[in-house]
Amino acid sequence: GVSHIQSRDEISIKERNRNKNLLPNLQPPWEKSVISFSDYFSDYVEKKKSKPFVFEISKELNKPLHSERDANTVLDRMAKVTLETDITINDIQKKLDEDKMLEEDEGEVVISIQPTEAELIAKRKAPLSQEDLNAVRDILNNPGSHTVLFEKFGIDMTRAKLLCLRPSTWLNDEAINFYMCLLMDRDQKRYEQQQQSNHSNKCRKSSHYFNSFFLVKLIMNEKYTYANVKRWTKKFDVFEKDKIFIPVNINNTHWTMIVVYIQRKEIHYYDSMSGSGKRYLKWILQWLKDEAWEKKKEKLETLDWKLIDQEDDVPQQRNGFDCGMFAIMCADAISDDLPLRITYGQEDMPQNRLKVTAAILRGNINY
Repeated sequence: GVSHIQSRDEISIKERNRNKNLLPNLQPPWEKSVISFSDYFSDYVEKKKSKPFVFEISKELNKPLHSERDANTVLDRMAKVTLETDITINDIQKKLDEDKMLEEDEGEVVISIQPTEAELIAKRKAPLSQEDLNAVRDILNNPGSHTVLFEKFGIDMTRAKLLCLRPSTWLNDEAINFYMCLLMDRDQKRYEQQQQSNHSNKCRKSSHYFNSFFLVKLIMNEKYTYANVKRWTKKFDVFEKDKIFIPVNINNTHWTMIVVYIQRKEIHYYDSMSGSGKRYLKWILQWLKDEAWEKKKEKLETLDWKLIDQEDDVPQQRNGFDCGMFAIMCADAISDDLPLRITYGQEDMPQNRLKVTAAILRGNINY
């Protein structure tokens, strides 16, 4: 028989298919998925090329991505460009390993692309799904009862407790504390996912979210008493956290939020009615000082810490009942290091009440 000698074109097609296999399985929305990935690979385009990689791809396609077929066309083009620019699989593999962006999931290559600030804000402002909306309406549009719907985080949640999320209603401790637990649950899952990945050296520290009773115990009858909360941190080291979130219930008339930026050595007081929280800031600094000595036998240099009160960029409420919503939305935004004023405001609160209700019913925050 006559042996078949592979042509250069056949070799190129074979190599291109090998390159294509390295690319990820894309998910809808196709256009955003491809652009995010192609942005990552733009580093590989030779400097002599005047146009970024993603522009080269979009020029070839010359149409928006509407389907999986469109996305696969782009992937094929991306694989071809790797050949045209003398990028080999080894180059890509080496770079991925260097950046520790490669995760193995049953043999499938997964690229971790962190959402942008704009995407995180857009997810917070996105409308509820019809399924979530129906579940929320079933709760908020009907009479409350004390029958336990579910139990999570040690909180028995009833219809009656959820009715505080109706419009023009002051949030109760149970709603605030359940949402703080949801924030911590999300934070912990993200932290664990990053720890399990191959880029754990870039992993951010986890945060801690206290419930409203922490400050009530710490400051009883306007008297600071560290002994009341000494055991609250027995399972973690405060000084190894990124942030500490502390909701403040002021005489059952107003909710605010304290955030301790541990690594930056700053304590911030966030108030949607521009009130002063200087006394709370001083109490929390004293708590940190006591924690350092009690748990680590170290003296905290209090002069190294900044106490920040009444910041200009804190969104302000325009009524007398949304303070609880502003407090937990503040914590939610800061948990992702988002700018407060463009992440939430008074106009978002009717929708946010529905979204908080949906999150509580689901038992998770889905963004």
